[in-house]
Order: sequence, then C-alpha cells, then structure tokens
Amino acid sequence: MFDPIIKQKQPFAARILESALTPGREKPANAYILTGNNTDDMLFLANETARILNCGHKIEECTCVNCSWVRQNTHPAVIRVEPEKTVITIARTRELKHSLLISSQYHRVIIFTKADYKTLHSESANALLKIIEEPPRRVTFFFFARDREDMLDTIVSRSQVIPLKYTPEPVFDFSLLGGFPPENREKALLLAEKLLKENTPAEDILEIMQRHLVLNIKQNSENRDFCLKNINYLKNVQKAANELKSYVNPQAVLDSLLLSGL
Repeated sequence: MFDPIIKQKQPFAARILESALTPGREKPANAYILTGNNTDDMLFLANETARILNCGHKIEECTCVNCSWVRQNTHPAVIRVEPEKTVITIARTRELKHSLLISSQYHRVIIFTKADYKTLHSESANALLKIIEEPPRRVTFFFFARDREDMLDTIVSRSQVIPLKYTPEPVFDFSLLGGFPPENREKALLLAEKLLKENTPAEDILEIMQRHLVLNIKQNSENRDFCLKNINYLKNVQKAANELKSYVNPQAVLDSLLLSGL
C-alpha cells in the first residue's frame, strides 16, 4: 500500500498506518502525532495516508486524479498548517475549525508541520480540542514534533503517537558558546567578537545556539521562568537567522542577538 522505500526507512510507522488504512481492519485514528527528527519522512507518511484515504484503489502505483493531486501537492483535501512567523495563531485554528464543519466529498487530512508547545500554544490548541476529539466525518489530523514531551498534553491525550526512526545528526560543539547567554553588555560584545573570529559560519553558530537553548529547556523544564527566557532567546535566534538570509552584516546580527537577552 505504501511506497517500499518509506516502509524500509520507517517500518513501524508505515505498518501502523497501513493497518489503519486496510479495509476491514481498524479505522484511522482521529489524530496522529509523528515524532522524530525527519520531517521529510513525516510529511511523506501523512501525504500517503491522505492519498490512500482519497483513492478508490488503495494501491501504491495508482494514477487516479486524487493520487495525482496528492503527489503534486495540489489536493484540496490536504491542508498544511504552518506557523505565521513563529506561532500558529488562534485566528488560524479557529478559521480551520469553521472550515472543517463544512461538508466535503473528500477525506480531509490536516497536517501541522510544527506542533510543539512553542509553536502551537495552549490558547490555539484549545480552539481545536473538541474537533480533534470528535472530528467531522472523514477528517484526520497529523501533528509533527521532535519528541512526545514537546507536545501539549491536551493534544497527546487525543492522539495516537507514532515514533519514527531518528536520522543520525551531526554532533554540535557547544564549547564554542562559552559564556552564552551573556550576563551583561560587555560580555555580550566580547562573545560576539570571539564567535566571529572562529572559522564557523554565522549560520552554523546560530544553529548551535538553537540546539543549546532547546537542550537547556528540556533539562530545566520544571523551571518556568528559565524556560520562558530561553524560549524568548530562541525567537531572537530565529530572527537573527532571517536577518542573515537578508544579507545583514553578521557582526551586526550577532551583536544585536547577544544584547537582546539582557
């Protein structure tokens, strides 16, 4: 039913979803949480689920209109929900909720590609809880997150969690960030100067900062104030990354970033 390549890469996830999609077997869950670090595989599995749910033949090689639309990312029933800047807004989730109450000839699959607690805040998630628990006919949700613990408990309790195999990741040298986050203005400027003297590109330095901050949050999850401060810093790091893409001077970007948390 699924492509052999994805069945080889993600055998557990493919088996669970195929079982739910096989006629006469268990029906699909209202919502799935796919966890792991391979967003491409998550998206492929969610799209394949949408394809099969809207296909009359239920085969991998099918070339019907619905299957073609899904493969071309043009199917009206496959709805991807992306953050606006850094969050999924309450207005967006309410808009989605109202649109799902309108009947459709298709089986709609809603994909939240970034659904952790930093992106899908409790206020936005609460607007969806009832419709996740009791969705309209032929509606299935997918939420993508790195870890189950990154998701709000209210979403987890209403979903089936499917862990994907992790893709090996590069090892990051956090020693590069000695003194990060800085304690005062003087140390912030000195750290920025030090980082610029390294042979590491500014884009890679920002990625290391992101990893460092996420690790801090996970290791200190019980300290609310500490976590909020680190989450705010994460937002500033993402802003700095966008500035670099806009060809802002790396010196100005790092100075501004390191001074932002003081």
